[in-house]
Amino acid sequence: VTITAQAGTLQPFTALYDVDYGKFTVGRAEFSLTAFPQDCYRYQGNLKPTGLASMFKGDRVNESSEFCIINGTHIKPQKYVFDHAGNPKKAAKENVTLSFNWKTHKVTDDKGGVRDLPADALDRLVIQMAMRKRLIDLRGKSLPTAPFVLTMIEKDRIVSYTLQIIGIETVQTPMGKLQAVRLDRIDNPAKVTRFWAGIAQDYLPVKVEQQKNDDTPIRLNIVSVTLGASPTSPAK
Repeated sequence: VTITAQAGTLQPFTALYDVDYGKFTVGRAEFSLTAFPQDCYRYQGNLKPTGLASMFKGDRVNESSEFCIINGTHIKPQKYVFDHAGNPKKAAKENVTLSFNWKTHKVTDDKGGVRDLPADALDRLVIQMAMRKRLIDLRGKSLPTAPFVLTMIEKDRIVSYTLQIIGIETVQTPMGKLQAVRLDRIDNPAKVTRFWAGIAQDYLPVKVEQQKNDDTPIRLNIVSVTLGASPTSPAK
């Protein structure tokens, strides 16, 4: 299979998603990418419960990743922030700020902890842009089917994910039927993770599905996207 979409760069965007838990929509997520000089970016995501879910869980999740692309090839995160807004208990347990020092190859958290930084390490948010860039770089080429590994720095550990490009599929979303490249996590059958990257949407995720064992699946479905424009403020 060959990708035939027009060539382009890692252009800025704003995208809105419905967050579904099983058959119910329980939240709205907004993701945006801002470009800066010297091929550096800020990628941020905001999740807010909606409907009945907002009555029971009023907290809002905010994530951001500042990163640069080195020599047009390697994504290097600079700073990652995870914040549970409005939920002190979750904030105390899960909030974290990670700072990446590529000169010393160390990553430091906001509590003073220091760890070694693998050369290929990504944070948990920018990993989405790493998959996007991989597909952008494949424009006009055959899609490889060989599995590949991404290394992610978590709050207190390092995790490796093995992913595989499955092929091009048509997926149904609130934006209608979209042609997308499907990528699956294949290293852990108990934790299903699937991404569909929209070809006409510059390989942004248009649908994401996660499910652990027999738990209720969680899905993100794209509602709208603006490409090549300055991101708007988070959805209210």
